[in-house]
Amino acid sequence: MKKKIITISVLAIFSILFWLSIALNNEYLSSINARLVIKDPPKNYSISVELPDEILISVKGTGWNLLKYTLFEKAEFEISIHKKVGKKKIDLKDFVNSNNWLSSNFKVIDINPNSFDIDFERSISKTVRVYSKLKLDFENDYDIVSDIEIEPQFIEVVGAPSLLKRIDSVFTIQKEFNNIKENFFENIPLQLIKGTEFSDEYCTIKFNVQKIVDKNFENIPVNVINAPNDQEIILYPSKVNILLKGGINILGKLTNDSIKAFVDFDKLNRDDNYVIPQVVLPKFIKLISIEPNNLEFVIKKN
Repeated sequence: MKKKIITISVLAIFSILFWLSIALNNEYLSSINARLVIKDPPKNYSISVELPDEILISVKGTGWNLLKYTLFEKAEFEISIHKKVGKKKIDLKDFVNSNNWLSSNFKVIDINPNSFDIDFERSISKTVRVYSKLKLDFENDYDIVSDIEIEPQFIEVVGAPSLLKRIDSVFTIQKEFNNIKENFFENIPLQLIKGTEFSDEYCTIKFNVQKIVDKNFENIPVNVINAPNDQEIILYPSKVNILLKGGINILGKLTNDSIKAFVDFDKLNRDDNYVIPQVVLPKFIKLISIEPNNLEFVIKKN
């Protein structure tokens, strides 16, 4: 019984394949999306008008060829300018025969768009800044603990003056990275701008990542700044405990001398008898709390 089922299944598969083979030998009407490629532009000139990225070609051809160019191979429709400068009207049907993949396999019914105007301007270059469009998501209790470095920070963009005047910066592609918990180093493609050339098409993005922890620093002295020579400020207490949050390696290297707490004489409110100390911290360190938060003060003349 089992052998009989296998035999029937094999026959069914061969029947389907035989039917498909016959069907794909027949001719059909269909449409192919083809990438538009401009060949042989004039040297030191750039296209100054916006052209379509793709064209839609209505064709008649065998199922085999339609299957190839609709599912397995991206078609390109090439237009040769022959290095000629100046505004001109391009009729796409004039270039069907020079695209051998198209003329030898299909009968062309229609092309959309069927024509467009093209013009060139002498190329110029412009230096612009590179910006990241990455979306970063970190593992729980991990975060960035350094500046984000982009290399190169600037690139040269070459193109028509009318186009470059609208370009002040370039960006990476949009890409998402999740559950980051180690130092980050990635080569990221830039978003290319149609009608231009970039001196670099990739940039390197890097930054440091550490586990984020809390650490308490006790008996940090509070200094007074901007006090006049003839007056003295007495603080009570004169030392505070400070709770910080930051990267585990960064906090591990900090000492009491790394943290500066102070009050500014010029900002004292004489109507109050207390002041809130300020704290100077290294980069990428956050202040959680100061204990005590309010310090009593007395001003004495020397």
